Amino acid sequence: AVTLACRAAAAVPGLSGFYGVDLVLGPEGDWVIEINPRLTTSYLGVRALCRNNLMAVLLGLDTSPLTWRRGVVGFAPGGQVD
Repeated sequence: AVTLACRAAAAVPGLSGFYGVDLVLGPEGDWVIEINPRLTTSYLGVRALCRNNLMAVLLGLDTSPLTWRRGVVGFAPGGQVD
């Protein structure tokens, strides 16, 4: 997933800043669906599981190793993270 997302992002000239790469991974193959030029809902899920201040890490203000909570993240219809 990481390799595919990095390859997709590298294929877009001038892409910088925060963006999301939507993927489908499966037995028939792996596919990039779209690249979103903004933080996406998946960021909220990753943030919920990361013990670090994820934005501080992304901005380079926190260089400590990432640590993670175990669990599953769900999203309610109103946008709340479960």
